[in-house]
Amino acid sequence: MSIYISITDLCNISYNNRSFNVYCKSQGHNLLKKYNCKKQTEKYIYDTQQMLMNKGINFENNVCKYIRNKFSNIKIEEFDYKDCRTEEGRQKMRFRMIDYIRQQRPIIFQAYLWDTDLQIHGYADLILRNDIIVQLFDNSNLPNNFQKLHKEAVLKGKYFYVLIDVKCKNVKVGNFDNFPIRDIKSKHEDYCFQVTAYYNMLKKITGKDLLIPEFSCILGRKVCIDKTSTKTNGCFKAMAFISHTGKNYKKLSNKIKQNVKICNDMKANGHKWDIRDKSFKQFIPKNDQNYYPYNNLKKRIIYELNP
Repeated sequence: MSIYISITDLCNISYNNRSFNVYCKSQGHNLLKKYNCKKQTEKYIYDTQQMLMNKGINFENNVCKYIRNKFSNIKIEEFDYKDCRTEEGRQKMRFRMIDYIRQQRPIIFQAYLWDTDLQIHGYADLILRNDIIVQLFDNSNLPNNFQKLHKEAVLKGKYFYVLIDVKCKNVKVGNFDNFPIRDIKSKHEDYCFQVTAYYNMLKKITGKDLLIPEFSCILGRKVCIDKTSTKTNGCFKAMAFISHTGKNYKKLSNKIKQNVKICNDMKANGHKWDIRDKSFKQFIPKNDQNYYPYNNLKKRIIYELNP
């Protein structure tokens, strides 16, 4: 088992009502024993979360299929989750990723990223070179800071990478000039948290080998201007841009480090936690959430908290 923490788990500590899942993943055996419960053996017939997950996977697969067809003459690099199961597999992926960056490969699917200091890792949906992005999207829908960097790169005969996360949802932005994502106000902060973690890892890996601009992107079904009816009419018309500068970026970077500490403490001391304590309030399961295969445990804990 990897000692590295997945970005998905780090994100679920704070968002999506999934912190109890992370707790069970780390301390499931001890919790079942503590509360005298057994794992659930059968899934619900209508598993809403699994349905949404499948919908997201299908959307991401269609995005990748479109890119493959459009750039059929370009070799696309891709990583497989299965290779992450062993340390030997992870080490091979690290060497591959560093090699791809040095060679400035144009398209990378499921790019493997890691941070040896924080001991975290994950897969970024897409990492695309700037010359690929201008062929995928309408140039008028790419913000000024991107266009400026692209022109400078072309003049110098160089490239830069943009990290993109794919979401099977409409994404809200502040305007159609620079397409800044509406984070906290429109509940996109979890997107920003996840992408910021990927961005920080990518920056560490590339070092000075390649320019990484101070922004990343979310590719959703459509891009909408917040609090208006204005929206794009397709997936590849525009993206939402996330800035990696300023107070919000620092806040998210600090939150990533805080969640790493929480995960490490959970792994070492989670069996001693009392989730009735206010310090662990976020780990109390929600009655309307599916925590398969720990729904029996969920019911027992909720009953003990509110008999």
